[in-house]
Amino acid sequence: MNASWATSVAPYVGSAVALAVGLVAYRSTRVQVQDRAAVEHRHWVRDNRFAAYQQFDLSFDTVLTALDQRRTNPVSGNRALLAALETMLRAQSAIGLAGPEELFIEAKSATTVVAEIRRYLTTAVRGMLPISPRDMVGIVNSIREARERFRVAATTAINSRQW
Repeated sequence: MNASWATSVAPYVGSAVALAVGLVAYRSTRVQVQDRAAVEHRHWVRDNRFAAYQQFDLSFDTVLTALDQRRTNPVSGNRALLAALETMLRAQSAIGLAGPEELFIEAKSATTVVAEIRRYLTTAVRGMLPISPRDMVGIVNSIREARERFRVAATTAINSRQW
């Protein structure tokens, strides 16, 4: 009787062990795949944020080039300054999508500085006159300070562990 009992129970025990091993393998594989997906997602987010930050930082160069053009030729320089501001706004929007919120606020602040400078330079009288050297120094310094604040915030965001 013992031999027949063991023979009839053995397939059930073997099936249960095989099922348990299969569940353990499934669970460990699933966890491994989820971990890999999380790592890849963080990498993708970091790359997108870095590209957005880089584009915004490069928009400062566009603004400074437009200001130099505005200094020598007020009419075409005003158009170039508007185009540079639009470039900066597009880059700011990308940061708004990429995040984090703190950096978007800093980008918005920098864009506001440039928009205020453009508004100042395109008033009726000033829009036709070259920029005085004294005004140019103040304007360039304001833009450089805004850029530096953005770079510090971007560096902090990139080096943080939240992504």
